[in-house]
Amino acid sequence: MSVVTATGPGATRVVASVEAFEPLLVAFVRGTARWLDPWFPQRGRRGEPAGQVVEELDFERRGLRLIRHADALELVAVGLEDATLALRWSYVVAGSEIRGTSVQLTVDGPHHASCIADFETWFGANQTD
Repeated sequence: MSVVTATGPGATRVVASVEAFEPLLVAFVRGTARWLDPWFPQRGRRGEPAGQVVEELDFERRGLRLIRHADALELVAVGLEDATLALRWSYVVAGSEIRGTSVQLTVDGPHHASCIADFETWFGANQTD
């Protein structure tokens, strides 16, 4: 399993709300999951929130799980066969703006190196564990 963290401009941008940055994170996870599973769904139906968790799944129950924390938004690819893909965007609230502090990718599976390359292109990478 590889864990890559980015703290550059792509990860530390300032946004008006978490919801404003969420579509970019969703697009990244859905697109990058295709390296691990070429048939990973690119759309899903958003279910009702269950506390701080909401899922966007297709009819086969594959897609994304979004988990809201007090200081982070985590996206997990659901239904990947023999692979793992998760993205966590950490942030701080400063007055009326939200400033990202880092983005962390956790990935395992076939073509995981391509997932890491995508991550570095989108967010820049500073550290690999």
